[in-house]
Amino acid sequence: MNEIEIPGFSEIHPSFGQKIGQRIARFEQYCNARFRNKFAPVIKKLSPFIPPNAVIFDVGANHGRFAKALAKIHNGSCRVFAFEPLEYNYTLAKSVLSGHKNVKLFPVALSNKAGEERLYVPIGKSSKRINHVTPHMGKSGCEGYFESNERKQVYWTTIQTKTLDAIVSGENLTQLDFIKIDVEGAENLVFAGGVKAIQKFRPIIYCEVSGHHTKKFGMSQLDSIQILLDLGYCPHVIAENSVQKTQIGHDSHGDFLFLPHHENLSP
Repeated sequence: MNEIEIPGFSEIHPSFGQKIGQRIARFEQYCNARFRNKFAPVIKKLSPFIPPNAVIFDVGANHGRFAKALAKIHNGSCRVFAFEPLEYNYTLAKSVLSGHKNVKLFPVALSNKAGEERLYVPIGKSSKRINHVTPHMGKSGCEGYFESNERKQVYWTTIQTKTLDAIVSGENLTQLDFIKIDVEGAENLVFAGGVKAIQKFRPIIYCEVSGHHTKKFGMSQLDSIQILLDLGYCPHVIAENSVQKTQIGHDSHGDFLFLPHHENLSP
Protein backbone atom coordinates (compact mmCIF):
# COMPACT_ATOMS: atom_id res chain seq x y z
CA MET A 1 0.00 0.00 0.00
CA ASN A 2 1.52 3.31 -1.10
CA GLU A 3 1.83 6.32 1.17
CA ILE A 4 1.25 9.59 -0.63
CA GLU A 5 1.28 13.07 0.84
CA ILE A 6 -2.02 14.87 0.48
CA PRO A 7 -1.21 17.91 -1.69
CA GLY A 8 -4.61 19.44 -0.94
CA PHE A 9 -7.92 17.67 -0.59
CA SER A 10 -9.25 19.32 -3.75
CA GLU A 11 -6.48 17.63 -5.74
CA ILE A 12 -7.19 14.07 -4.62
CA HIS A 13 -10.05 13.49 -7.08
CA PRO A 14 -8.82 12.88 -10.64
CA SER A 15 -12.24 12.73 -12.28
CA PHE A 16 -15.23 15.06 -12.36
CA GLY A 17 -17.51 12.31 -11.07
CA GLN A 18 -15.28 11.61 -8.07
CA LYS A 19 -15.09 15.30 -7.22
CA ILE A 20 -18.87 15.56 -7.33
CA GLY A 21 -19.17 12.39 -5.24
CA GLN A 22 -16.96 13.84 -2.51
CA ARG A 23 -18.89 17.11 -2.52
CA ILE A 24 -22.16 15.22 -2.13
CA ALA A 25 -20.67 13.15 0.68
CA ARG A 26 -19.42 16.32 2.37
CA PHE A 27 -22.85 17.94 2.13
CA GLU A 28 -24.44 14.85 3.67
CA GLN A 29 -21.85 14.89 6.46
CA TYR A 30 -22.56 18.54 7.13
CA CYS A 31 -26.32 17.99 7.28
CA ASN A 32 -25.94 15.00 9.60
CA ALA A 33 -23.67 16.96 11.93
CA ARG A 34 -25.71 20.17 11.85
CA PHE A 35 -29.28 18.90 12.01
CA ARG A 36 -29.22 15.42 13.56
CA ASN A 37 -28.77 14.73 17.28
CA LYS A 38 -26.87 11.43 17.07
CA PHE A 39 -25.27 11.82 20.49
CA ALA A 40 -28.36 12.99 22.38
CA PRO A 41 -28.83 9.66 24.26
CA VAL A 42 -25.22 9.48 25.47
CA ILE A 43 -25.15 13.18 26.36
CA LYS A 44 -28.25 12.63 28.47
CA LYS A 45 -26.40 9.92 30.40
CA LEU A 46 -23.24 12.01 30.73
CA SER A 47 -24.90 15.28 31.77
CA PRO A 48 -25.15 14.31 35.48
CA PHE A 49 -21.35 14.19 35.50
CA ILE A 50 -21.02 17.66 33.96
CA PRO A 51 -21.88 20.58 36.26
CA PRO A 52 -23.46 23.82 35.03
CA ASN A 53 -20.89 26.38 33.89
CA ALA A 54 -18.40 23.57 33.29
CA VAL A 55 -15.27 23.83 31.15
CA ILE A 56 -15.28 20.92 28.70
CA PHE A 57 -12.64 19.64 26.28
CA ASP A 58 -13.73 17.67 23.19
CA VAL A 59 -10.54 16.00 21.94
CA GLY A 60 -11.05 14.55 18.49
CA ALA A 61 -14.06 16.66 17.52
CA ASN A 62 -14.46 15.24 13.99
CA HIS A 63 -17.40 17.14 12.45
CA GLY A 64 -18.44 18.82 15.69
CA ARG A 65 -21.49 16.74 16.52
CA PHE A 66 -20.43 15.89 20.08
CA ALA A 67 -19.23 19.43 20.76
CA LYS A 68 -22.54 20.79 19.48
CA ALA A 69 -24.46 18.56 21.88
CA LEU A 70 -22.19 19.47 24.80
CA ALA A 71 -22.65 23.16 24.05
CA LYS A 72 -26.41 22.86 24.57
CA ILE A 73 -26.49 21.24 28.01
CA HIS A 74 -27.33 23.27 31.11
CA ASN A 75 -28.91 25.97 28.94
CA GLY A 76 -25.63 26.63 27.15
CA SER A 77 -23.80 27.65 30.31
CA CYS A 78 -20.75 25.43 29.66
CA ARG A 79 -17.64 26.44 27.74
CA VAL A 80 -16.50 23.86 25.18
CA PHE A 81 -12.99 23.72 23.73
CA ALA A 82 -12.91 21.40 20.71
CA PHE A 83 -9.83 20.03 18.93
CA GLU A 84 -9.74 18.62 15.39
CA PRO A 85 -6.47 18.51 13.39
CA LEU A 86 -7.62 17.15 10.01
CA GLU A 87 -8.38 20.08 7.69
CA TYR A 88 -11.33 18.32 6.04
CA ASN A 89 -13.00 17.64 9.39
CA TYR A 90 -12.01 20.99 10.91
CA THR A 91 -13.68 23.04 8.18
CA LEU A 92 -16.86 21.01 8.53
CA ALA A 93 -16.83 21.36 12.31
CA LYS A 94 -16.24 25.10 11.98
CA SER A 95 -19.44 25.43 9.93
CA VAL A 96 -21.44 23.13 12.20
CA LEU A 97 -20.36 24.97 15.36
CA SER A 98 -20.52 28.51 13.97
CA GLY A 99 -23.74 29.34 15.80
CA HIS A 100 -22.49 28.24 19.21
CA LYS A 101 -20.69 31.14 20.87
CA ASN A 102 -19.66 29.00 23.84
CA VAL A 103 -17.50 26.72 21.64
CA LYS A 104 -13.90 27.44 20.66
CA LEU A 105 -12.48 25.20 17.93
CA PHE A 106 -8.75 24.54 17.51
CA PRO A 107 -7.17 23.07 14.31
CA VAL A 108 -4.70 21.00 16.32
CA ALA A 109 -4.25 17.54 17.82
CA LEU A 110 -3.58 17.22 21.53
CA SER A 111 -0.44 15.17 22.07
CA ASN A 112 2.53 14.77 24.41
CA LYS A 113 4.47 17.63 22.80
CA ALA A 114 4.00 20.70 20.64
CA GLY A 115 5.14 20.52 17.03
CA GLU A 116 4.21 18.73 13.83
CA GLU A 117 3.20 15.13 13.19
CA ARG A 118 2.00 13.05 10.28
CA LEU A 119 -1.66 12.14 10.23
CA TYR A 120 -2.44 9.09 8.11
CA VAL A 121 -5.71 9.30 6.20
CA PRO A 122 -7.39 6.48 4.25
CA ILE A 123 -8.78 7.40 0.83
CA GLY A 124 -11.01 5.04 -1.15
CA LYS A 125 -9.07 3.82 -4.19
CA SER A 126 -12.10 3.70 -6.46
CA SER A 127 -14.34 6.37 -4.92
CA LYS A 128 -11.44 8.66 -3.88
CA ARG A 129 -13.55 9.66 -0.89
CA ILE A 130 -11.85 10.68 2.32
CA ASN A 131 -12.45 8.36 5.26
CA HIS A 132 -12.99 11.12 7.79
CA VAL A 133 -13.49 8.79 10.75
CA THR A 134 -10.24 6.82 10.94
CA PRO A 135 -7.22 9.18 10.47
CA HIS A 136 -4.51 8.44 13.01
CA MET A 137 -1.01 9.47 14.11
CA GLY A 138 0.17 5.92 14.78
CA LYS A 139 2.44 3.68 12.76
CA SER A 140 2.17 4.10 9.01
CA GLY A 141 2.35 0.37 8.36
CA CYS A 142 -1.12 -0.51 9.62
CA GLU A 143 -2.49 -1.43 6.22
CA GLY A 144 -4.78 -4.06 7.68
CA TYR A 145 -6.65 -1.41 9.61
CA PHE A 146 -7.51 0.43 6.40
CA GLU A 147 -8.39 -2.55 4.23
CA SER A 148 -11.92 -2.81 2.91
CA ASN A 149 -13.67 -4.21 -0.13
CA GLU A 150 -12.31 -1.35 -2.20
CA ARG A 151 -8.81 -1.49 -0.63
CA LYS A 152 -8.34 2.00 0.69
CA GLN A 153 -5.09 3.84 0.00
CA VAL A 154 -3.21 5.61 2.79
CA TYR A 155 -2.37 9.28 2.37
CA TRP A 156 -0.70 11.50 4.92
CA THR A 157 -0.81 15.14 5.84
CA THR A 158 1.09 17.28 8.32
CA ILE A 159 -0.82 18.46 11.38
CA GLN A 160 -0.01 20.74 14.31
CA THR A 161 0.13 19.35 17.84
CA LYS A 162 -0.12 21.01 21.23
CA THR A 163 -0.36 19.68 24.76
CA LEU A 164 -3.44 19.79 26.92
CA ASP A 165 -1.42 21.49 29.65
CA ALA A 166 -0.34 24.24 27.22
CA ILE A 167 -3.93 24.88 26.15
CA VAL A 168 -5.08 25.15 29.76
CA SER A 169 -2.26 27.58 30.50
CA GLY A 170 -2.68 29.59 27.29
CA GLU A 171 -6.43 29.99 27.81
CA ASN A 172 -5.91 30.94 31.49
CA LEU A 173 -8.37 28.28 32.60
CA THR A 174 -9.12 28.02 36.29
CA GLN A 175 -11.18 24.86 35.95
CA LEU A 176 -11.46 21.79 33.73
CA ASP A 177 -14.47 19.65 34.53
CA PHE A 178 -14.98 17.15 31.73
CA ILE A 179 -12.95 15.73 28.83
CA LYS A 180 -14.29 13.65 25.96
CA ILE A 181 -11.58 11.83 23.98
CA ASP A 182 -11.91 9.96 20.67
CA VAL A 183 -8.46 9.90 19.05
CA GLU A 184 -8.09 6.50 17.41
CA GLY A 185 -5.58 5.02 19.85
CA ALA A 186 -3.62 8.18 20.77
CA GLU A 187 -5.17 8.47 24.24
CA ASN A 188 -1.83 7.94 25.95
CA LEU A 189 -0.34 10.94 24.11
CA VAL A 190 -3.24 13.15 25.21
CA PHE A 191 -2.86 12.08 28.85
CA ALA A 192 0.94 12.45 28.78
CA GLY A 193 0.56 16.06 27.63
CA GLY A 194 -2.06 16.85 30.25
CA VAL A 195 -0.77 15.35 33.48
CA LYS A 196 -0.49 18.70 35.28
CA ALA A 197 -4.03 19.81 34.40
CA ILE A 198 -5.52 16.39 35.17
CA GLN A 199 -3.78 16.30 38.54
CA LYS A 200 -4.88 19.82 39.37
CA PHE A 201 -8.51 19.83 38.21
CA ARG A 202 -9.44 16.12 38.37
CA PRO A 203 -11.83 16.26 35.40
CA ILE A 204 -14.17 13.40 34.62
CA ILE A 205 -13.00 11.77 31.40
CA TYR A 206 -15.11 9.98 28.77
CA CYS A 207 -12.78 8.09 26.46
CA GLU A 208 -12.92 5.47 23.73
CA VAL A 209 -10.53 2.55 24.33
CA SER A 210 -9.91 -0.12 21.69
CA GLY A 211 -7.06 -2.52 21.03
CA HIS A 212 -7.80 -2.21 17.33
CA HIS A 213 -6.70 1.42 17.64
CA THR A 214 -3.97 1.23 20.28
CA LYS A 215 -2.01 -1.40 18.34
CA LYS A 216 -1.20 1.31 15.79
CA PHE A 217 0.86 2.89 18.58
CA GLY A 218 2.45 -0.38 19.66
CA MET A 219 0.56 -0.62 22.93
CA SER A 220 -2.33 -2.43 24.57
CA GLN A 221 -5.57 -0.96 25.84
CA LEU A 222 -4.20 -1.03 29.38
CA ASP A 223 -1.02 0.74 28.30
CA SER A 224 -3.05 3.50 26.69
CA ILE A 225 -4.83 4.44 29.93
CA GLN A 226 -2.11 3.58 32.46
CA ILE A 227 -1.41 7.26 33.14
CA LEU A 228 -5.00 7.72 34.27
CA LEU A 229 -4.84 4.69 36.52
CA ASP A 230 -1.63 6.01 38.07
CA LEU A 231 -3.38 9.32 38.72
CA GLY A 232 -6.08 7.57 40.72
CA TYR A 233 -8.79 7.20 38.09
CA CYS A 234 -11.07 4.20 37.80
CA PRO A 235 -12.88 3.08 34.61
CA HIS A 236 -16.65 2.72 34.59
CA VAL A 237 -19.21 1.72 31.99
CA ILE A 238 -22.52 3.45 31.56
CA ALA A 239 -25.29 0.86 31.73
CA GLU A 240 -28.93 1.50 30.97
CA ASN A 241 -29.80 3.04 34.34
CA SER A 242 -26.52 3.01 36.23
CA VAL A 243 -22.77 3.52 36.11
CA GLN A 244 -20.72 0.46 37.00
CA LYS A 245 -17.06 0.09 37.90
CA THR A 246 -15.07 -2.10 35.51
CA GLN A 247 -11.54 -3.03 34.50
CA ILE A 248 -9.65 -2.49 31.24
CA GLY A 249 -8.21 -5.70 29.79
CA HIS A 250 -6.87 -7.00 26.50
CA ASP A 251 -10.38 -7.62 25.18
CA SER A 252 -11.81 -4.28 26.32
CA HIS A 253 -13.46 -2.19 23.64
CA GLY A 254 -15.82 0.76 23.83
CA ASP A 255 -16.41 4.07 25.57
CA PHE A 256 -15.47 4.28 29.25
CA LEU A 257 -16.13 6.87 31.92
CA PHE A 258 -13.04 7.49 34.05
CA LEU A 259 -13.82 8.90 37.47
CA PRO A 260 -11.21 10.29 39.87
CA HIS A 261 -10.87 8.42 43.14
CA HIS A 262 -13.06 10.74 45.21
CA GLU A 263 -15.94 10.24 42.77
CA ASN A 264 -15.60 6.50 42.14
CA LEU A 265 -18.94 4.76 42.20
CA SER A 266 -19.59 1.33 43.64
CA PRO A 267 -20.64 -1.31 41.11
